[in-house]
Amino acid sequence: MSPSWERLLEAIPADARSIVEFGCGKGELARRHQSINPHCTYLGVEADWEAAREAARFCDRVWVGKADSIDDRLFGEVWGNIDCIIYNGVLAFLDDPASLLKRHAAGLKSEGVAIADLPNFQYWQVLQGLFRGNWEDEATDNPLWGKCRQVLTFDRLPQLFENSGLQVFEIHPEGEATPAWQEFWQAIALLVKEWQLDAEKFARQTQVSRYIVRAIKSSQLPRKLLVQTLLISTIASDTVRVYQPDRLLKTIPGVRTLSQVQSADLRSARPDEAKVFIWQRDRWDLQNAIEKQRTLLRFGYLTIAEIDDDPRFWKEHLEHDFIVFRSCHCIQTSTEPLADFLRQFNPHVKIFPNQVLALPDQRVYDDEAPATLFFGAINREADWKPLMEVINRVLEEFGDRVRATIIYDRRFYDALTTPHKTFEPLCDYDRYHEILHECDLSILPLNDTEFNRMKSDLKFIECAKHGVAVLASPTVYERSIIDGETGLLYRSLEDFEVKFKQLIDRASWRRKLAQNAYEWVKRNRLLCQHYRQRYHWYLEMYDRLPELTRDLRDRVPQIFQLN
Repeated sequence: MSPSWERLLEAIPADARSIVEFGCGKGELARRHQSINPHCTYLGVEADWEAAREAARFCDRVWVGKADSIDDRLFGEVWGNIDCIIYNGVLAFLDDPASLLKRHAAGLKSEGVAIADLPNFQYWQVLQGLFRGNWEDEATDNPLWGKCRQVLTFDRLPQLFENSGLQVFEIHPEGEATPAWQEFWQAIALLVKEWQLDAEKFARQTQVSRYIVRAIKSSQLPRKLLVQTLLISTIASDTVRVYQPDRLLKTIPGVRTLSQVQSADLRSARPDEAKVFIWQRDRWDLQNAIEKQRTLLRFGYLTIAEIDDDPRFWKEHLEHDFIVFRSCHCIQTSTEPLADFLRQFNPHVKIFPNQVLALPDQRVYDDEAPATLFFGAINREADWKPLMEVINRVLEEFGDRVRATIIYDRRFYDALTTPHKTFEPLCDYDRYHEILHECDLSILPLNDTEFNRMKSDLKFIECAKHGVAVLASPTVYERSIIDGETGLLYRSLEDFEVKFKQLIDRASWRRKLAQNAYEWVKRNRLLCQHYRQRYHWYLEMYDRLPELTRDLRDRVPQIFQLN
């Protein structure tokens, strides 16, 4: 997928129920989006017959033709209620894109979004080619430039959409200051000065090969919101708790997200934005809390503490009376038991359960391969140790019919007596999921402790996403797993042994459990079904900022006392 297609993917509303893409190519954008939002109706239009035939594998329906030649009536009842229309590199090649946009605006529902990938005719390669007289053939890396019928520049883009009743709320530039651009700039800088051009603006715009434009069908621009997160590390739950929710939040018109590690730049906020600052898994003493929160209050932020594990695991929280949670306006967390514990420090607690960003295609299993057991978790020795004798006995009984893949936990790996095992050290998020996708079954043990009861069911939904059947403890997982339908629960060592053997021995039944779990996640636990809850809660809390600040003053008056 090209960089511009990646940007288009990130711009599509993640919960759109109906999408029309003009210039859908072979359907790659449709395929990628439907992994995030498989419940949408995705319609495509493509001028190239062969490409359209490929696209039909991923779109619900595809029409062959140019964007301006397709009769709007072909879209049927969806017309007038479309959530998103995408112009994937087609507008600049039309005779009258303004008329097309005006016509298509009628197809969007109120608050619907139009997204367009448009070439920039101020791009340095285009200008260089014009000077040479052969730009359409030799000067650019895209042979389609020469077929453009519209000369589109940054200053013209808003008018193109707004004349059609669409409000432009974002223009994202694609490009950078490459060494080749630097050479161009050195050669032309004298002319820029001589012509009295704005040098900074000219430099910025000539770096851009294309713009991704987003516009909304509305009489006014959307409300602006900045969600800024500070992480203390990137080895815990950063992907699931921060980066993935941020990715979908910024598909909402008016929303910007910004995540930084260890230090945050408060100058990133704009005057017209509602500002939310999230402390992800941070730990302070009282003096730190006073200094940090005073600064954020002065800048007008709503402050939120984010935590997805029992905070008593970290001694700093115990030693400093959970000041992180008391000194923020509110808290967001992952489970009800954890929320219930946190409410004693701050009553404004919201639960955002962990979810799955995207589903891969359903697994195609290798009937000839042995079953692969997966185990990959941190700090679980107390939970798996009581099971190890049974695990080894069962693995010995099945011999080379089963192998084990272990991530990170070296002690678990070393405790396995089977020779059919592999070990992967602590790896990144993508590698973790790559390995998980090749496995067949997983054990998810959690002892019934207060600490464990606060954990989420993330391990189960990750396994379900990849077609991996699970055998899990009732602690945490009985809230999600339908025993015997979407997975198995064990309640004793004897129960564990019987069900572990069944999962290895009965491949078709194991795969049916995994398929049911996959479908359950598809219906219930995709992030696209839940991310707007964060958006609405952030705005609600921000609108209550005076009230929440009064509550904060009562909890931690030291923040408001003069030195």
